Amino acid sequence: MRPYLYRKSNPEATFINNYYLRERGKKVASASFLFFGLSLFSYVGGYYYLWSAKESQIAQKPGLIQVLDTAPSSAFLPRNTSSTNPSLQNPNSASASKEGAVVYPTFAVSIPKLNITNAVVTTDVLSNNEDIYKPVLLNSLAHYKGTVHPGEKGNTVIYGHSIMPIFYNPKNYLSIFSTLDTMSAGDEIVTNWGDKSYTYTVEGMEVVDPDDVRVLQYNNGKTLTLITCVPPGYTTRRLLVFARLKE
Repeated sequence: MRPYLYRKSNPEATFINNYYLRERGKKVASASFLFFGLSLFSYVGGYYYLWSAKESQIAQKPGLIQVLDTAPSSAFLPRNTSSTNPSLQNPNSASASKEGAVVYPTFAVSIPKLNITNAVVTTDVLSNNEDIYKPVLLNSLAHYKGTVHPGEKGNTVIYGHSIMPIFYNPKNYLSIFSTLDTMSAGDEIVTNWGDKSYTYTVEGMEVVDPDDVRVLQYNNGKTLTLITCVPPGYTTRRLLVFARLKE
């Protein structure tokens, strides 16, 4: 190729240089996107493979029946048993607070293990109506309407969003529970209800189907349950983390 074509003063050389630079840029960009796509695909595939193994490990550990109750046979009501306790079919139950007790519109929860500090929880969210709970979950966690409030006897149920852990941000309510599965027995969950603080200690976790509402019917002692979808980013299963109030 003639050397003079690459002199900047030659219009033809400038055109050729720009053409080759654009083509090279396109190739680099294509290679970069391909590499990123393959890397992301490998990460996603590897993550869900590991999650399957994680779920198997959780299934082999004691679940709620063994952990939260000294009498396993009565820890949960049998499925499809009629009950006055709250359930997915009966989310409009009256407030579980004692008569005359103050019901705050929001309260705070902190989970040191997950670097979550004073996350907002909206109280008494009607949880069988997507038009109600979905907007709530964009800006806070949600307390399941019909379950007790922090510090009361019964089970306080709080739920929130999760996405792939690589995008985890404890201050973003779309990803706040993405690493919930990393919690272990002994980890603490602190709730601030009004001017009172209640600390719960994690005792176990379990993975269940979305229609398994037994956790909403639990009423033995003062407990708290955190719920999110798993695998993160999907809605096929539910991860439950159980904790008991430290007296």
